[in-house]
Amino acid sequence: MNNPLTLFLNTFFSTVRDVIPIIAIIFGFQLFVLRKALNNPKRIILGFFYVILGLSLFLMGLELALFPLGSSMAEQLTAPNFVGAALKAGGEIDWQAYYWVYLFAAAIGFSTTVAEPSLIAVAIKAAKVSGGATTSTVPLVTALGLGLASTVPGRNPMLDGFGLIAFASLFPIITVMGYAQITAYLQKKHAQRSS
Repeated sequence: MNNPLTLFLNTFFSTVRDVIPIIAIIFGFQLFVLRKALNNPKRIILGFFYVILGLSLFLMGLELALFPLGSSMAEQLTAPNFVGAALKAGGEIDWQAYYWVYLFAAAIGFSTTVAEPSLIAVAIKAAKVSGGATTSTVPLVTALGLGLASTVPGRNPMLDGFGLIAFASLFPIITVMGYAQITAYLQKKHAQRSS
């Protein structure tokens, strides 16, 4: 395992490299398309530093905690002796033996979306703006999904990875938008009863 300081510096500089194109586009539009000077450049630069620092710490947390946890959990959840399923003729376990894994994944996806602190902010804005948002809990779901794809027989994380990322991003969006629709419906119904 790397020295934590070395890991942080590597992650920090990698994050800087990844964020530079975004910064270039933002400043490029501001200066060359909108042709406006930055209102408070020192504060903006400090804000970008905080963003890069936060992303670096977040990525370190993923690397050190969530991805190993997801992989370990997936190995334990899909172990043949834990699944208790009979082997098919080819020596593979039938995919239906993992039905409880799907229930667990749906429950974890739902609970992480509902527990998301930014969901409150989205609910407040939902009455004013229509749109989707993914949550910061997507990496938890992704880590578990990639771990499952690497331990379930017949699954390949390289092939299933794109779909896992898409579903991990889509379910929170659908949940938040559904929550906004239910809230709008309930508010409309309450307004009709009041009048």
